[in-house]
Amino acid sequence: MFTIPVLVLDDDAPTRQLFEKVLSNSGFEVVSAGSIREAHSHLSAQQFAVMVCDMRLGDGNGIHFLQEVWGSLQAAQTQVVVVSAEEHYRLPCMEVGIDYFLSKPVSPMQLVALVGRLSNASWLGYDAPYSTQGR
Repeated sequence: MFTIPVLVLDDDAPTRQLFEKVLSNSGFEVVSAGSIREAHSHLSAQQFAVMVCDMRLGDGNGIHFLQEVWGSLQAAQTQVVVVSAEEHYRLPCMEVGIDYFLSKPVSPMQLVALVGRLSNASWLGYDAPYSTQGR
């Protein structure tokens, strides 16, 4: 049996820990990042089925980060869910190609349901589970 890897990027520790807890309790392999720098490190070491990303981060802007890594996320078939309390990020996210935007505060059940649906859809495109040993 294998688990589905999910990257959670949010600089707010209580929010990140809540997302990590509800997703882990639902059977996902969750890797958390509190900064863009950490997220880059995780993305270079592992592929993810889904990435949950906040927009306002302590070390940068989430939309700029997603624009920077969009090609590699698409190549890895990583689904992206943006979570933000600021609706003005919705259109720039759509322009990048991100279809999933949840407004904070996010219902934990809504997040789990969406990540589950997206991970199952992206997982079907793979012959084998994601490697946690690198690309």
